[in-house]
Amino acid sequence: MKLKITGQLAYEINIERGIKVDTQDEDLLYDHLWHINNMGYVCRSGEVCKPIPWRSDKYRTVKTIIILHREIADRMNLALYNIIVPKDGDYKNCQRNNLECITRSEFRKNLKPNKQSGVKGIQYYNRLKKWKIVFFYEGVRYNGGVYDSLEEAKFNLEKCRNKVMKGGIWQS
Repeated sequence: MKLKITGQLAYEINIERGIKVDTQDEDLLYDHLWHINNMGYVCRSGEVCKPIPWRSDKYRTVKTIIILHREIADRMNLALYNIIVPKDGDYKNCQRNNLECITRSEFRKNLKPNKQSGVKGIQYYNRLKKWKIVFFYEGVRYNGGVYDSLEEAKFNLEKCRNKVMKGGIWQS
């Protein structure tokens, strides 16, 4: 049997974990025990009601992961399909003035280079033990092939990007 922690104890544990919210959103810290996942997001497991696609009058309960900054963004009526990010980069800081709504293409522009290759758009494909070119342009994902060496992948990355930007056809 799982013990559900709520109220003052949940609030104190959440504050101890470094989670920051505005006063109008503190009820979220009292009602639920939040944890930090391996990507740094403040989240909890929960259930949501979703409509059954072929039955407009029926709903079903689905278990899911609920992310705190997304929950607060919904309360602020920020755009539903855009990405919500903290301005200071700290996902524990979920104060309203720290959250901003950006598009997927803006989010991809801010991505850091791949840790293994040091280059945006090149990643190591562990299964084949080769380097793979994957990049996004105007919201579309492009695969530029798989290469034996990092230098070969770097050389072909610019060729792939130029071909896509000039309107050439590439596999997506």
